[in-house]
Order: sequence, then structure tokens, then C-alpha cells
Amino acid sequence: MTIDEIVSDSGSERVAPGGSAFHASIAASFLGVDVSVVSSLGIDYPQDALDWMVSRNVNIRRVEKTAFASTRFRLLYKRGGRDVRLLNRGPRISNANLIGNRDFIHLGPVYHEIDLDVVGIARRKCRFLSLDVQGLIRRAGPSGEITLSNRNLDDYLILCDAVKASWEEARVLTSTGDPITMAVELLSKGPKFALVTLGSKGAVLGSRQGILKVPAYPETRQFDPTGAGDVMLAGWLAAFWKTRDPSWASAVGSAFASLIVRHSGRAKFQISRSELFRRAAWIFPRILAVKEPRR
Repeated sequence: MTIDEIVSDSGSERVAPGGSAFHASIAASFLGVDVSVVSSLGIDYPQDALDWMVSRNVNIRRVEKTAFASTRFRLLYKRGGRDVRLLNRGPRISNANLIGNRDFIHLGPVYHEIDLDVVGIARRKCRFLSLDVQGLIRRAGPSGEITLSNRNLDDYLILCDAVKASWEEARVLTSTGDPITMAVELLSKGPKFALVTLGSKGAVLGSRQGILKVPAYPETRQFDPTGAGDVMLAGWLAAFWKTRDPSWASAVGSAFASLIVRHSGRAKFQISRSELFRRAAWIFPRILAVKEPRR
């Protein structure tokens, strides 16, 4: 989990809890999943944020507190894009034994805080393992500016049931700009599912059954997109685990992502279940099955 300094298009600044583990755990808990978080934090991480997670039924007993500073990013949004700067690299996960036996485990590294050994341990302790690649391919420059590197993740992906990447991350890993080809290439590395998120354009989900183009709900109030991809994946995981229907799971994930962009920080999750599933019902019949590109 991270501390994020967020600068909007208008120049307003705010500090909020962030990171894949934060957003995904809250989203999964909202959907009725029994959630436990493993993370390593510094002494500067706000206790009220942890207390709020507990109030949202997230188990934080496996969160380590260290004497170091937490991972901190500065996120600068401008003209629909985002520049990311690493202000502080926080502590790595020092005790992989904190990872308990679960039905499914999602790995959401933000900056190299887990390695292949941790992924292997997680694989042995769950029935379904998902991975967000972002924290494995980020590189920080001299001033902390984040770029993406084309790192070989084959040894990671072969251990996973699902992999999630943004369009930018998938483009670096697959050397193509076509989301469908991206999903196919990621699937060829071993996972059963590959989710490529496309921001306001929705997502592409690849599986061994085919490729789905998932639209985004037409949300007009887009205030802070931070965490939308994490929430989409968490919504997909929770719904898929309950229904085993990747199309419906995609609709739930996309609907959830459309709702949290309207606010920032903890206010992102001040949403109604009825509106979430109304949007999912709107998205579901608009999901398209498409043919894989010829190789």
C-alpha cells in the first residue's frame, strides 16, 4: 500500500492512501469477499486509513509496520494522461510467511517489493493466483520519474491464473499497440486469463475460450481515475469466483471502475450496490466476442 500525492488537471493537490492492495482489497470486500491484506508499511502511514480499512471489513493483521518511510508516489494528471514519480521506495515484503492459505490471492506490487520467490509461495497457498505487472516493470529515473521496462516476466506469468496490465504496460511487454494482440501474447505466457485495461475505453479480456471487448460505462463525472484498474480487477475476481462467468465478471469490474473515478481517496467507495449492478447490467449485453488476430 502507498501514500499518493495526487495533482489533478486543475492543479489541485491532495494526499490519499493508494496502491493496488488498498484499492483492490476495499473493492473485493465491498462485494462480500473475506479479504486479508499483506503489505509492508512505514511509520508515516496514517493510522486512520488502516482503521478505515478495518471498518470496511478488511483484515489488516498481516500488514507489517517498519521503522522506515512508506512507499510514496506523486501522480500528476494532465490532458488525460498521467506522469508518475517515485518519492520514496518503501520496505519490501520481508516475511513471505505472512501469506496465508486462501481461495485466491492477488499480487499487486507497486515498485519491486516482491520477487519470484514470493510469487512461488503465493502459488502454493491458493487455488487462483492473479498478478498486476505494473510494479515489476517500473523503473525510477534520477529524479524519481517512472518509466516502464520490457522485462521478461515469463517465469512469473506461468505461475499465474490471471494477469492484469494497463494498455501502456502491455504495449511495453508485447511490443504491439493492439489490445487484442496484447491479450493473446500475454495468454501465450501461461495464464488462463489476461485483462488489458483501456481507461475510459473499457478493457479487453483474453481467455482460452476467446477474446472479449468490454465497454466502459459512459460516466461523465471523471474526477480521479487513480485505482480504477485495481478496482476493475478486484471486481472481476470477486464476481468470477462466485459465478465462474468471465463475461458477467467483466461487466461487474468495468461498472465498479466507472463508479470510483467520480471521487478521490476513501470517498471513491461511497457508492451503492444497486447502482453498481445497474451499470453492470447495462455493460453485460454490450460485451463483444471477437476473433483472435492471425499470427
